[in-house]
Amino acid sequence: MKNIFAWGMALIVGLTPLSASASYLDEQTYKEIEKGTIYEDQGIVIANYPLFGYFIYRDSNGDEITAKYYSNELKVEKQDIYELEDRIGYIDELFPSFEYDPRDKTIAEIAVGDNIYLRTDKDGYVTYISAYTDYILRYGKIKSWDFTSGKMGHLTLEDENGQLHLYDVYFETPITKAGKWYSLGNLKPGQWIKLLVSQKVMGEGVIEEVVQEIVVDPDTRVITDIFRGELLHINEFNQTLKLAHAQSLGPSGWGPYTDILTLASNPTVMSSYLIGKPVSWDYVARYLTNGGMYAYVAIEEFMGKQNVIKANFQSAKQTTLKPTEIISAEPGRIKLLTGQDLIIADDAIIVKDNRLVESQNILVGDTIQAVITADEKIAMANILPSIFNGDIQIFRGRIKSIEDREKFVVETFSLFNYPEWYYHPQPRTFTIDYATKFYNEDGFLENGIESFITYGIENNKLEDVFTILAIGDKAIAISTMPYTNEVIKGEIYDIEEGTISLKDVYDYEPHLDKWTEYSKSNFGVTVTLDDSGLVIKDGNDVTWEELEIGETINILMEQSISDVLEENFNGEVPQEDILALTGYLVTVE
Repeated sequence: MKNIFAWGMALIVGLTPLSASASYLDEQTYKEIEKGTIYEDQGIVIANYPLFGYFIYRDSNGDEITAKYYSNELKVEKQDIYELEDRIGYIDELFPSFEYDPRDKTIAEIAVGDNIYLRTDKDGYVTYISAYTDYILRYGKIKSWDFTSGKMGHLTLEDENGQLHLYDVYFETPITKAGKWYSLGNLKPGQWIKLLVSQKVMGEGVIEEVVQEIVVDPDTRVITDIFRGELLHINEFNQTLKLAHAQSLGPSGWGPYTDILTLASNPTVMSSYLIGKPVSWDYVARYLTNGGMYAYVAIEEFMGKQNVIKANFQSAKQTTLKPTEIISAEPGRIKLLTGQDLIIADDAIIVKDNRLVESQNILVGDTIQAVITADEKIAMANILPSIFNGDIQIFRGRIKSIEDREKFVVETFSLFNYPEWYYHPQPRTFTIDYATKFYNEDGFLENGIESFITYGIENNKLEDVFTILAIGDKAIAISTMPYTNEVIKGEIYDIEEGTISLKDVYDYEPHLDKWTEYSKSNFGVTVTLDDSGLVIKDGNDVTWEELEIGETINILMEQSISDVLEENFNGEVPQEDILALTGYLVTVE
């Protein structure tokens, strides 16, 4: 264990401050400080053995340290991070072994991949641990896998953008396939997998990553095309299917018509569904041909022939949606950026990276090209490369790297889709240039890009979280504003020097998914825009001076109205005073 600091009583008056997670001193710690020496370190956990009273962690120098402890003398704190407040259930749905409990207080809950700050006594035994977990999702194809030792494997993963990621995978790492336990020894190049990865920023540009769980995609078929058309005829003898007025699906939508398209259709290797229910090929041949049925078929090319692998038969042509981004995903259901909630059943044809996949392979952040039925069910879905529609989007992200004055990468981010944040545990790259605006607590920064590229605005570090306004992948404004997840809306009746007066005010309650009127007596509120705040109007980043009386606006705040009332008015709506609030992000309806 390292003697990181020799602390004297100067620490008590704040000349050498502790981190926020270590700001409380008990009597024993106080006495150790009086003696002039206290031991501390930080790192990432790679093994924990509560029954034997020790764990192993890797420090910022890459050394593996064994830390001993007595459970009954050890104080443990475990805290969440901002993203987990948004959509923690998303990770929970994807990884069956994942569990999260912000109230963890015992050493048994310290897990591989946890980021830790610790203190030890003079004998080297750990007396205090503060831990947090920062998760990301990696999805990609195994490029290489070496598990010859039987204890730890070496994995090279190629993600969907062609980037390579190298990981050591320990024998104890949970791994499943199709909902069943799977052996690390059965992994092989070419398989597609999802990784739950814990991260810790160990220093400037140095990020330590630990694989906490692996989910292997079910075996998939390579899809060369998707067609739709009217079911014309099935020939059971030569195993062919004919579609009339057939169209092929491309990135820009359905292509030109083909009068009659003949496809190979071997019933032993394909699956068929009729309006959501599985049907036999014999049933299709007997009852559905020449009956006005519409078919969506996924094609696998084999020995020079186009073979139908999956067919979805519908009673009519369905609605084709414009490509849009997925902001929420759970088994059997997704939500689009446009606000639509869609159901995904077994009959849906889903193609991603030219593979026929299941609904659990649709991830938050994917761009989907979908065909839906009248009851909002997906008949067919094609996952496309990311697109953007020209509108400003609002992100919060933890920065991993910055490349000169051109771009930066956030390892995870949350996307604001009014009125809630949606967590995306995946990396995203944003471009910056001379026109990108930068804000901190003092307001707009002249030439802010120069301080930003030195790992953050002013004194912030890589692991700090920024709010980003972007059009597509182009960042137009970046701010150090705090995490704002409280939303109100109202009508402007006065504006004066950055303070906005609102009437007809409503407060959004996310747990109830409803808007609540602030006061039936129509008492309004005033909202002062913080210097780090941003305003979006007509798709542009503007200043508060461009707001107008009579406009209805939405404001994101750090504190809720109920919290402010509790702090200042004992929870009651003031009868004489106008409630004063601080806002950080304003959008005009």
